[in-house]
This record gives sequence, structure tokens and C-alpha cells, in this order.
Amino acid sequence: AQNLLIERAGVIQFALDLEERTEGEIRVEFIGDNQICGQLSCAEKAQLGVIDMYSASTQNSAGSTPYLNVLDYAYMFR
Repeated sequence: AQNLLIERAGVIQFALDLEERTEGEIRVEFIGDNQICGQLSCAEKAQLGVIDMYSASTQNSAGSTPYLNVLDYAYMFR
């Protein structure tokens, strides 16, 4: 729970909302604390099918998914 206070991305709220809206038909198992992957490797594991979803910054994910760099172009120019 403490780690989720560092980067508030809303992943827990998303999981709970998804389960509620689908009346439990879709269930999300949140595994935190870098137990499966860290920010540098989660994108690759999602591509390989090890995990279905992940939450990481675009810069950390761009190592294995360079097309995510396009999301940061807006911050490079005034």
C-alpha cells in the first residue's frame, strides 16, 4: 500500500471499477511491489503474454516498446 502512494496512477481504482461495472464478470488480480516485473520489463512481459496489463511510465517502457516515445513529444517543444 505504501508503494502505491509514490506514483498515484489509479490502478487499484481502475481494477475495482472494472469489476463493479461488469458485475464481477471481469476480475482483475493486482500484483504489486514488482513481484512479476519492474517498470523496465513490464512492457515486454505484456507483449509476450506473461501479463495482461501493466502500469509504467512511457520512458521506462520505451526500452522494449520504442513507439511509446511518441507520447513524450508534446513535452519536448513549447
